[in-house]
Amino acid sequence: MSGSAIYADERALICVHLRNLRKKRSVGEPPRSPFLGPPTLQTQESSPLVRIGTAMTALKRRWRIFALTSLLVLTSILLGSVLFVIPGLIAAVIFGLYAPVAIMEQRRVRGTLRRSTILSRRALGTVLVITLVQFALPVLVWRAAVQTDFTLQFHDDFSPKQVGFNFSMSGGPLCTSY
Repeated sequence: MSGSAIYADERALICVHLRNLRKKRSVGEPPRSPFLGPPTLQTQESSPLVRIGTAMTALKRRWRIFALTSLLVLTSILLGSVLFVIPGLIAAVIFGLYAPVAIMEQRRVRGTLRRSTILSRRALGTVLVITLVQFALPVLVWRAAVQTDFTLQFHDDFSPKQVGFNFSMSGGPLCTSY
């Protein structure tokens, strides 16, 4: 990594981390994290923290592990949701940090899932918010952009009289069947 690729925010993060490592701890006290406590970093609007090219290079290097881990996580969430909703939500929370772990840490698939579980337990509140946004945002966009209409009417002998559905988006009808 060249010197020009290290931004002021990253240097400040390194300084905060080193300062926390130098602080003395009492016996039995857990290690301090540089990410706990009040934020000490200020981002600059003109310089991003991560460049797209850097992120794409990391993804190209780890795409197989990322793809396989994604497949396993999505399968476990779907199976957990099919069995009952709660196991799917638990799987989503436990594996909520699999993507950054798969890209940033040099681990295989099982190690990535174990590390994601450890990190998710350590920062449970943050992972709950991430999972909530991850599931709620598509639903909210769908509710705002798509109107669904379903019609089901029966005769007196309970034979179907009319069955229909309609999906319409803000640009016009998407699919209509009667």
